[in-house]
Formats: sequence, C-alpha cells, structure tokens
Amino acid sequence: VAQLEGSLSENRNQLKAIQQHVDGLMQDVMDRTMKSSDDEAALTSLARQVQQEQQELEQLQLEKEKLEKAASLALKRSEERSSKKQSLQYGYEEEQSQLAQ
Repeated sequence: VAQLEGSLSENRNQLKAIQQHVDGLMQDVMDRTMKSSDDEAALTSLARQVQQEQQELEQLQLEKEKLEKAASLALKRSEERSSKKQSLQYGYEEEQSQLAQ
C-alpha cells in the first residue's frame, strides 16, 4: 500500500508538471494569437495608409500635369507675343528707314 501511495504521489507530481507545461504552452499560444491579431491590425492600418498615400500621389500627379500644361501654354503665348513684338519692331524700323530716305 505504501508503495502504491508513493507511486500515486509521484504520478500526481508528474501530472502537475505536465499540467504546468500545458498551461505554459497554452499561454504561449494565446500570446502568439494576440500578437498575430495585433500584427494583422497593424498590417491593415498600413495598407489603408498606403492606399491613402497612393490616392494623394495620384491627385498630386494630376495637379502637376495641369500645372505643366498651363506653364506650357503660358510659355507658348509668351513666345508668340515676343515674336509679334519683334515683327512690329522690324516693321517700325523698316518704316523709319523708308521715311529717312
């Protein structure tokens, strides 16, 4: 009987050790699950942020294209005015030259 009681006590101690090990493993799984959930939330947040930044970049690209078009048009108009001014200046000089003769 004493030998059985000793064996039973030893089995109980082993069972406690196994239970503590299982509890530790369960806690580790829970921690990893929480970390995974946190990682997933962070990833979702980053994906939203990237999407928002892409939309902002597309808007900036459209604005840039509009500004480039406006600048090109303004430059063309300026060149046309300069050309007209030169033509007028040349015409004026021709007229002055003919009047001087």
